[in-house]
Amino acid sequence: MLPNGGMAGRARDATDLDAVFRTLGSTVGVAQVLRDFLEHARQVTSAEGLSLLLYDHEREELVFAATETLEENALVCHETPLPPAVASLMSPKRLIVPIRADQAVLGTIDLRDRYDGRAFDDEDQRRTATVAADLASRPDLERIAHDPDALQHIFARLAAAAPSRDATVVLYDRERRELAFRVSHALRHGVIDGVRLHVGQGIAGWVAAHRQAVRLDDASRDPRHDPRIARRTGLVPRSMLCVPMIHDGALHGVVQVINKLDGSAFDDEELQLVQALADHAAIAIANAVRHRRPPR
Repeated sequence: MLPNGGMAGRARDATDLDAVFRTLGSTVGVAQVLRDFLEHARQVTSAEGLSLLLYDHEREELVFAATETLEENALVCHETPLPPAVASLMSPKRLIVPIRADQAVLGTIDLRDRYDGRAFDDEDQRRTATVAADLASRPDLERIAHDPDALQHIFARLAAAAPSRDATVVLYDRERRELAFRVSHALRHGVIDGVRLHVGQGIAGWVAAHRQAVRLDDASRDPRHDPRIARRTGLVPRSMLCVPMIHDGALHGVVQVINKLDGSAFDDEELQLVQALADHAAIAIANAVRHRRPPR
């Protein structure tokens, strides 16, 4: 997903993506390239897992060099008394939208910290308000509070509307108590950094061997899938983008993007955007390696 919504408003605009590429292209030092890659990859895709694997030419292996995964923590049904008033609020770090039917407030949506680090904006508020209006129109709203699948669907819609690190949905029951349901995402860095794959091993290894990008709706069912990595990360792959990093005909690595936060499948436009990011990362890595070599 791009910064705003689903591959987010398709990149807040092309200027944002160009700025990412300029930053990567001006970076010197492989370690800094890896840090910049993770930082900017979040602006290109709101996903549960991001990995950059470098190609070791001498051993013909891929090495996980920069990884980031989201660990979901769910808090179910925390009861508190109904607050005296609920109003809309938007700040750079927080967005509150009431679930309102006529003059009655049926609940609230409370989002904190956009996943990509940007400030919440009017488009985030508009899309979240659309979700709130849809909830307010449902006659079975109270039943949702006791239906885990329905709650998960709500959080998936919110992830598509305005992906955040912390989302809380509050619904009021007949006794006018506040029933709060919260899903938070904590970033974990470097979970599998240093792990090696042979070229041809797993989906990333296949991409490296064939130098072809793949887009999968359910990677766990693909015959090329190697479940050993998933067991180490605890991240079961569903939707996946996996693209090679190639510059001047040389393979420099592979980029993997796993599981959109909203649960939907990646599309071809998202594949093209991730490939563009990988192409520029390959240039940055090639430049960094060139600067690191001693003069002859």
